[in-house]
Amino acid sequence: MKKFILNVFIFMLLLLVINGLFFHIVYNLYLMPYETVSVDYNTYLLSDSHGEALGNGIEKYGICNFSVGSDSYIDMQRKLKYLVNKAKIERVIVGVGDHSLSPYRIKANNLDRSVSFISRKEYSNIFSLLGVYIKRYMVLLDPKSRDILKVYFKSKVSKKKKGFYWPDMPDVFKKEQSLMRYKKQFLSNTNSSDALVFALNEIIKTCKNNNIELIGVKFPLDKNYVKAIGDRNYGADKILMENGCTVYDYKELYIDKSSFFKDTDHLNDIGAIKFSRKLAESVLP
Repeated sequence: MKKFILNVFIFMLLLLVINGLFFHIVYNLYLMPYETVSVDYNTYLLSDSHGEALGNGIEKYGICNFSVGSDSYIDMQRKLKYLVNKAKIERVIVGVGDHSLSPYRIKANNLDRSVSFISRKEYSNIFSLLGVYIKRYMVLLDPKSRDILKVYFKSKVSKKKKGFYWPDMPDVFKKEQSLMRYKKQFLSNTNSSDALVFALNEIIKTCKNNNIELIGVKFPLDKNYVKAIGDRNYGADKILMENGCTVYDYKELYIDKSSFFKDTDHLNDIGAIKFSRKLAESVLP
């Protein structure tokens, strides 16, 4: 019996050591970059990958880019509440793309990461808090963390595939990619997500209650994707305008500038530099 207990103890100890090593990898690759933000700005950009594509270059204009790919309005609301308590915010720029309230964003989000911006007092009970901690730190039990580890170790043994250069791709390819992107973001015969609409309204309410100017922005899209979308819109921009917020629609700003894009709906480095300046000139006094 003592030998059995000793073996169990050794096995559990090994698991904890392995889990600790894996958590270190997941934290450095996935969690830490998400949670790192300066609180020294008065203007913040909250968006998904469309805002993230601008990189840190926009910060020279005094705008902190707090955007991360796959961020939903729920993630952004959590970030905003954190910033209200930590920074002296005067202005928030939020992405209001035609797809932003799509139910697809409920499936693709960062809820597992943005949970770090929720204070303990917001949890209804100790069990909810405990569940968050288990999911965060016990990476061996979390499917998403295991996927990150797989990608990490695979990158160590395989060569990185060369990507395509969007401006040089034939029109047929661009149209196919745009249609695929459209079908992913704009689910057929679906209304906007109630959960995301609620979160967006909470962002509006938080800004109003704290005298923060809220500005909406539609990021530039490649002309092929603009055509693919047509008049489909889940209405995030309309909600902001109905609440008296200014919305800048730059969806067609670079309609004839394929060289500014790295794919259907994300700016490349050249486009990011151009648009960062344009956005700053529009929203800053």
